[in-house]
Amino acid sequence: MEYRKGIGGKNLAKRLPTRKLLKEEIEACLPDFVMQDDKKLSGYWIKRTRLLKKLDIDIHDYIQMHSSQKEKNYQINIASTCFNMWNGQFGGRSLGSSTGLHNLRLNSSATDIEETFYNHDGTEEGARKTLYRIKKEIEKYALNFFTNQSKRIDNNPITLFGLKWIKTNSRDIPKNIHEVLLNESYTLTSIKNPLFVRFANEIIGEAKRMKYPLRPGYTNFGVVPRTMAYDLLLYASENGICGREHKIEKQNIVPPI
Repeated sequence: MEYRKGIGGKNLAKRLPTRKLLKEEIEACLPDFVMQDDKKLSGYWIKRTRLLKKLDIDIHDYIQMHSSQKEKNYQINIASTCFNMWNGQFGGRSLGSSTGLHNLRLNSSATDIEETFYNHDGTEEGARKTLYRIKKEIEKYALNFFTNQSKRIDNNPITLFGLKWIKTNSRDIPKNIHEVLLNESYTLTSIKNPLFVRFANEIIGEAKRMKYPLRPGYTNFGVVPRTMAYDLLLYASENGICGREHKIEKQNIVPPI
């Protein structure tokens, strides 16, 4: 362990130059990935943007790292999303998917908590060795994950149908659609907003017409109509494919416990 002098001459652990180490050991070895400088972000984020050719929209690949000087470890999360920023939630959706790097390594969504940490000895040399291991796992597992997710999203004909639908109906989509829907209900199954219900029903109709698999629940495979409708409406709002902002009459909705 390396030390520095603190107040009163106490020995304190020497602070590692984490951003510098990440740029040298991770970012420099991954073509097209760029370290993000937004100080509002939690942890350290490295990002690249690619074009989905069939859908003609961008997909953003994220490598997020949390670093603990005290515990001497790193945690790595992986995400692909068509939204401008990953929201930090894990799982698979119509426009994105995310997981932990350790989940990819172990090929499991259920792992022991100890497996989430990439430990080092607190020295710069030790940190570099751990980051080298992380880099190798990113190359082996995460890059394939990014490729597979972009193919999954780009090759879904119902997503293409949904993107065309929001462009055709853009005037009816409020800029603040997220607030409109959230004000009505915290659960997708309870939303009765006419635009949302119509969109979800048309997604069902198109999936049945194309004999594309429909799923009742939350899954990476097939189509979950209300989830897809919700994601695409949020995508429309985020990218300006919408009309005017709608006034909201606030309801006293208690968030689910």
